[in-house]
Amino acid sequence: MCCPDVRRLITRRAIRSVKASDLKRADFFVVDNNYDSDFNHPTVMNRMLRYCAERDMSVVFVDDDVEILQPNWIDRLYEVSENMGADIVGCRHILENGESNHDGIWVDRDAISHRWEDLVIDCDEITDNSMYVPALGSAVFMVKNCKDYHFDTKYNKYQQDLDICLQAWQKGRRVACALDLKVIHNLNYYLKKTSAAIPTYLHDQAYFARKWVSFMPALLEIKELKQFKNFSGNAPWHVFYNMAVQFELIDKDKAIEMFKTVIRGCYNEQFVSGAYYHLYNLEGKMEYLQRCLALNPCHRAAKRIMTEKLGELPHDAGNCHYRRNCQVCNLIGANIIERDN
Repeated sequence: MCCPDVRRLITRRAIRSVKASDLKRADFFVVDNNYDSDFNHPTVMNRMLRYCAERDMSVVFVDDDVEILQPNWIDRLYEVSENMGADIVGCRHILENGESNHDGIWVDRDAISHRWEDLVIDCDEITDNSMYVPALGSAVFMVKNCKDYHFDTKYNKYQQDLDICLQAWQKGRRVACALDLKVIHNLNYYLKKTSAAIPTYLHDQAYFARKWVSFMPALLEIKELKQFKNFSGNAPWHVFYNMAVQFELIDKDKAIEMFKTVIRGCYNEQFVSGAYYHLYNLEGKMEYLQRCLALNPCHRAAKRIMTEKLGELPHDAGNCHYRRNCQVCNLIGANIIERDN
């Protein structure tokens, strides 16, 4: 487990949950980087791979924002690895309220990654309450045959786990998820406190896509992954919008086309507002910022730019930090901002 500070409440919860489980076949290491600005997660993960490879051991990576729910979780990871012939094994992630977070990661033909989130699974593809997946997040992440893998240190923080999963499939190995093994993943705590999380993710995703896009046709033909082959055809709006955001750093023209599709057809005004903001970043037209704020007066990034451009906050801009449209916000009572048509 890597963390910036073992004293953080969320980290103490994670450590306590691991220590409360069955560790008879494991040594538990916690690496505290003391908020080191030069810390690189893939580098530390490679150290553990080498440590375990030298001792002919497997390694299980655990994030400091998870809570283990089942005492025998390590035995279950080994069991699924054996039954499924998988070098890399993960589990089902849920939120604190019990709702699904994701059961794995699927990667489309453009090498854009998506969480396999609360979706219908082909029952024929389930074996012993587990299934093969293209990739896994490393919040709980077991790697066998450590000498055969490495984490790419060109990633800053994200996607190195997906990268190593694709290494496995490329080598003819397998990646599997234990569907009956659940952990709470409190990832929203980190996202709320770290403003650089989304930009860092997008840069890592762009590097991942450029690196692996040529392998996608082969990956999607692997027989164990047949249920993922054509899945991206019916992407809901939130998936389509997030894909457009990721394409900003991969294919600018495609991103512009996708954001304009959102504007033309999406029912969700928050996504439409965001699309106008991203189009401003891509094309530089001030009218996009104005339309963004007309739909969502509380769009913080657009407000900041407009303030810098105009020297003052736009008169119709909201003033709170909630990510919702002020016109339908119950928090502001009767003080409704009329939409400028």
